[in-house]
Amino acid sequence: MITSSLNEALTQAVLSQVDALTNAEHREALPEQARIALSHGKPGIWHLLVTTDDGSIAAYAQAHSVLGGIELQLMGDHWTPEFDDLLEAEHLNAGRISMWLHGQATPIITPPGYTIDRALRLMSIDLPSLEPGSTNYLLRTFIVGRDEDSWLEINARAFAGHPDQGGWTRADLDARLASSWFDPRLFLVLMNDQDMIGFCWVKMEPEHPDRGEIYVIAVDPGFGGQGLGRYLVLSGLNAMHRRGASRATLYVENDNEAALSLYEGLGFSEVSRDVRISREP
Repeated sequence: MITSSLNEALTQAVLSQVDALTNAEHREALPEQARIALSHGKPGIWHLLVTTDDGSIAAYAQAHSVLGGIELQLMGDHWTPEFDDLLEAEHLNAGRISMWLHGQATPIITPPGYTIDRALRLMSIDLPSLEPGSTNYLLRTFIVGRDEDSWLEINARAFAGHPDQGGWTRADLDARLASSWFDPRLFLVLMNDQDMIGFCWVKMEPEHPDRGEIYVIAVDPGFGGQGLGRYLVLSGLNAMHRRGASRATLYVENDNEAALSLYEGLGFSEVSRDVRISREP
């Protein structure tokens, strides 16, 4: 089936399958953004669902429109030709079809007809790290109920044109703030008087207290060139180390040369890549 909304029973069935695959493979079977869209519902999403004769979930994918076509997130990175039939049934296969493959080692071998058009590097570093040093600005923690609008504004400016991050809405932010892993003490914001000018949001999952992730980090474009990115990275790394983490990770776009230079200079190294592969109609 293909539908713009799943009923509660099917939603829970897919989530259960995602959990089972995640536990079996020791990696997320469905990316966080897609899982939130599945759990909370989100306009503009198509759900592709393949079931077996006994009604169990055989395959799941989530599709949304992008410029020139559609983009898919696949449960467990598993593609089935039945997805083609479902897309055709709703006339969604006329343009480019893109899908994500996660945790890929290099070199990456793509299926016939597909090429890589986007890549995210997963990078990691052992902790403790360097101390962040000092700054003329105030570093404090995020205040739930007060900082949401300011954060959305700076996030939109810092990631203008970014295909994923720049379009976050209040609902997107609220869904993360309600997550079991959210800890406001690990959501660091940099202030210039009353204005937010940067942030480093750290994610530490309760079931993995030995590691953390720099979840989102940015500096307002108007305050670039002051070394604030480096200061925020190191502040985030030190915050998660104080909470017991011995290793930290982050994702960075493969073509973001400035960020790659910063992270490599601090000692991060590449672990794997998430790649988006596409085929033209």
